[in-house]
Amino acid sequence: MEGHKGADVSAEPTQEERERAEALFDYIRTEVFSAAELRGASRAEPGAPKPWKGHKVSIVYASLANVWENIKSVPQGSALEAFLVGRSSVDTGASHAVVMPFHSNLDQRNAIRAALTHQISIIDGPPGTGKTQTILNLIATLVAQGKTVGVVASANSAVENVVKKLSDEGYGFLIANLGSAPRVRKFQSRQNELIQQRKQWCDNTGCATAGLVIADELETLRDEEERLVDLWKTSRDLPIVRAQLDNIRHERKLFEEKVKESRRSLPDMGNLPIASAPSETIAELVAAARFAPRPSWSIGGLIERVRRYRTFGPLKGLDLRDVDVQSAIQMLFYRAREAELAQDVAIATQRVEDSGVDDASAAYRRRSRSIFDAILARRFCQADAVVPDLGGQIHTKTRALLSAYPIVASSCYSIGNNLDGDPLLDWVIVDEASQVLLPPGLAALSVARNAVVVGDTKQLSPIFAGWCESECDPPDPRVDVRSLSLLESVKAMAPDSGVVSTLLKEHYRCHPAIIEFCNRMYYDGQLIPMRSADEGAPRPFEIVHAAPGNHARRLEEGGSYSQREIDIITRIITQLEDMELIRKGIQPEDKDGVGDFLLGIVTPFRVQAQSAGEQVLHELGEGGGDRWMSATVHKFQGRDAGTIILSTVLNSSDKSAGCSFYDDDAMTNVSVSRAKDRLIVVTAHNGVPHSKNVSALLDYIRMYDPRGSVESDIVSIFDVLYSAYSASLERYSRAKWSNWKRTPAENVADLCLREVLADQKYSTFGYHTEVPLWEALPNTRRLSEEQRAFVFTDSALDFGVFSRVTRRVVLAIEVDGWEYHGNNKEQQQRDARKDSIMAAYGVPVLRLATNESGEERRIREALDKLL
Repeated sequence: MEGHKGADVSAEPTQEERERAEALFDYIRTEVFSAAELRGASRAEPGAPKPWKGHKVSIVYASLANVWENIKSVPQGSALEAFLVGRSSVDTGASHAVVMPFHSNLDQRNAIRAALTHQISIIDGPPGTGKTQTILNLIATLVAQGKTVGVVASANSAVENVVKKLSDEGYGFLIANLGSAPRVRKFQSRQNELIQQRKQWCDNTGCATAGLVIADELETLRDEEERLVDLWKTSRDLPIVRAQLDNIRHERKLFEEKVKESRRSLPDMGNLPIASAPSETIAELVAAARFAPRPSWSIGGLIERVRRYRTFGPLKGLDLRDVDVQSAIQMLFYRAREAELAQDVAIATQRVEDSGVDDASAAYRRRSRSIFDAILARRFCQADAVVPDLGGQIHTKTRALLSAYPIVASSCYSIGNNLDGDPLLDWVIVDEASQVLLPPGLAALSVARNAVVVGDTKQLSPIFAGWCESECDPPDPRVDVRSLSLLESVKAMAPDSGVVSTLLKEHYRCHPAIIEFCNRMYYDGQLIPMRSADEGAPRPFEIVHAAPGNHARRLEEGGSYSQREIDIITRIITQLEDMELIRKGIQPEDKDGVGDFLLGIVTPFRVQAQSAGEQVLHELGEGGGDRWMSATVHKFQGRDAGTIILSTVLNSSDKSAGCSFYDDDAMTNVSVSRAKDRLIVVTAHNGVPHSKNVSALLDYIRMYDPRGSVESDIVSIFDVLYSAYSASLERYSRAKWSNWKRTPAENVADLCLREVLADQKYSTFGYHTEVPLWEALPNTRRLSEEQRAFVFTDSALDFGVFSRVTRRVVLAIEVDGWEYHGNNKEQQQRDARKDSIMAAYGVPVLRLATNESGEERRIREALDKLL
């Protein structure tokens, strides 16, 4: 959880701050009215019920303009005021008591605590991390404290999930499900039904809590919460260690495939003492074999020989310089480390089972539920419980509405029309805030004292049509309506603003290999995959290439489609087992617990999605139409499917794949993270090389499972091994007896590279030193016999820059000393041979000569070409 400290965030705004806030307020209001006029809305005649009118496209702009017409000034004490002033108070009017009757975890609990203690808080919710569960528990906590809560998003449909889940749990009678005028009328027409629901709940549930002493139960609940927090922290070790085990197993399998492909026979070292040594000791031997094979006969060298014997045991005259011997030692490392991690997983699993975290969580939820129900019963099940008349203009009856319905569900565009702002809501929760435009988002903040902004800036942004055309620059860049979502704008508040942000890290939705791509590519490895891979389940990835040729077609009216990819998709679907359910028709028992789609066809282009959907529908018939969907990436945000088929559409030669629309990080992040079990990518024969994101995805899939693609000339460097022996490598470099020394120039290059890669711009790159040439290549099929023989020597790259996503070497950096390289014809030939070998696999080599300058600039230029 990240908090901002520094200013006195509880102080009342100064006159200067209020004036600055009013200037920002006036700018936003003016932009709202300008956008309405630009999109065809107009001011209504005097005496009309609403000051703005619109039709078709302009009606949503007219609606928003009407909301801002009603906001004459910044409401004092509101979350909008805190946002415009730039200071979030810690005085929220809530206690710290948390009540969580629904499933939760450590991060979600921390997010709720942050919301209770900060006027504006952010919940960073990457896909599949339980945003909805967090919102449900936050609502329960606030309602238990007698607070009123608004739940809004850019559209009503985005909050329907919250409404449905609360209703399914029996709490629908607490919700005023408002929004547009038709939705308000529907709510008003359901008053008798909702009152009857409340009565039934009181008869069935409320009476059961009559003898509960709430104060005592809350005290017990606090004790249970403290214990549960400790158990949650302990149980986090299991998914982390399990992910490490999966990683080492995968790296070991890639290594075995690589050795098999090289047709080399490794010596058997199973009878040597080193075979039963810890992985840390074996990793040290790998470093010794590669970088310090022969201690000198000096006193220091003799001491090292004795140390080696005591550490590694007798090696029976093995030639540590031999590549096959080094590979055999590397295999010992993988087996040892895999066995250690398997034992760690078993220990962590047993620890979790012994701790009783599942039982403790269930007990905590039950007690929270009983307390929540008891509080509701005291309020709504008394003989004099309020049953207000809510007919007519709903916004004129805000006080009566909130007395009967403490939860208001609406949209950012409508909640200002649904409520009159007197009184303010205690809280407003803005869901999917990364897709909320700033003006409607701020309108929602105007109706409440406190705000919780929920979303993920790594997912799709709103469409700024009607706003980006403005030529008016904002008084403050953080309120630029032309380019910022509400979430981005709140995140842009000053570091000392008092806004707190909590990242939800535990991911539950996707196969761990699927979410790991997003984790590496977009979330800096912060996500924790809580789901384990099911034994015997289908492979999570597949790439299906179209036959050579330019199959994509661009339409005059915009958009692209590929009939060849549509045909491939149709063929794939007829072979999927899940589609058998669709063809037969889905029975209730066949649906998964959360009602997700079985199949999703996702593509950036509307015409491709529509055409694919029509062809698949023709193939499958009408059965199970509610269990599969063909849509654009934008339409699929917020939805999931067991199997996702991603159609990339564009030809390999199409340079438009690098444009901001197609090659958008959020586009690929959303596409991939929709897939729960399988991701099938249908793409051009040579992929989409001009798209950084699609290329990274295809490389990652090939790295994860070379069998998943016909073309698999890619392999990751052995990151686990390199990380394990890096400390030994440094020690051997410093040892006086060692024949292997890192030159001063290499040390300077190492420091320079480390500083460059610390730049956030290059966050997807890492590097290792002294990468053996044969490990930097996927295979030797493209090499001549002479080149192949050269590869299986002690030749190594000084620095191998790799993609943190695919672990593939993407840039080789060589430091060339002038005396050794510039005047040595034999070394020059070796350098040229190494360059040609790397070029055969498309890896550029950057050579830094010691008699040249500008190393940092040249490294940055080389990296920029890879972005």
